[in-house]
Amino acid sequence: MATFTWTPSFGSPESSQPKVLETDFGDGYSQRVRMGLNSDPKTWDLRFDNRADAERDQIRNFLEARGGVEAFDWTTLYGQTGRKWICKEWNIDPTHANNNQIRAKFQQVFEFNTGPGQAIIYVLDGGSAATPQSVGVIYNGGGA
Repeated sequence: MATFTWTPSFGSPESSQPKVLETDFGDGYSQRVRMGLNSDPKTWDLRFDNRADAERDQIRNFLEARGGVEAFDWTTLYGQTGRKWICKEWNIDPTHANNNQIRAKFQQVFEFNTGPGQAIIYVLDGGSAATPQSVGVIYNGGGA
């Protein structure tokens, strides 16, 4: 997996918006529950200020190569590792000759980890694993 190695500038905020299902019962009563196992993905609005054209091109090439689809590794400004990220949105502002500002939104993603020869079976459209209504399979055939 590719690793994003460029260090963002200060002033790059982290955001959280937990996924919550809430039911109101009336008279001010409500109940909340987290939606799913990974209910609080993080988002970083990163800034890369005063970057030379060469570094701008390296960052742009890295992001374009992944096309907003392929996840990559990145160490957060807090030093956190082991999380996977995608970047579906970035912009570049050439402020002066050989001086650029880059903005990129990194979104934490959670992916299935399958090794060679392993499969993940998932259930769609209701049902259960024992009696599914429709089933999908992701298979990593691996190599020899």
